[in-house]
Amino acid sequence: MRRTRVHEEPKLASDVPISKGFSTANKLTIWQKSLLFNGRGYTVYDNSTGELIFRVDNYASDWRVEMFLMDSTGNVLFTIKRSRKKLSFLERWEVFRGEVKDQGKPFIKATKAFGVASCKVSSAAGDEYEMRWSAQEGWSRIYQMPVGTLLVAEVIINL
Repeated sequence: MRRTRVHEEPKLASDVPISKGFSTANKLTIWQKSLLFNGRGYTVYDNSTGELIFRVDNYASDWRVEMFLMDSTGNVLFTIKRSRKKLSFLERWEVFRGEVKDQGKPFIKATKAFGVASCKVSSAAGDEYEMRWSAQEGWSRIYQMPVGTLLVAEVIINL
């Protein structure tokens, strides 16, 4: 079971509503199972209501390249594309609004160096964040840049 604490909503360049926003600590269950046959996605439920909040899934043959963040009714809110160049130590993700067929300009970009437990995130509006995580301790945190100034969100995994 995973618990999410939101300290302040990030100011992202997005006017796409997510089905339910949280302004206080909430417990969510992240089910690592796709609602699609042979999919490799996640479904997120609100523990207090049992309501499906959102899901992350893919329709492509390679789930590591492209994923979709969908609301509770299955509408694609964001397309997440991963790009990794051969012989590079950097991984990159780009996030686009809606279901993207042709690549336009992403509104969020993330870059991670190989072997480092953090990544830099920037939005089209110029906001910058750093995401850090520890698989051993079971947490992920997002900080507004410069690092350490503001904890934006935290996920704690209760095993």
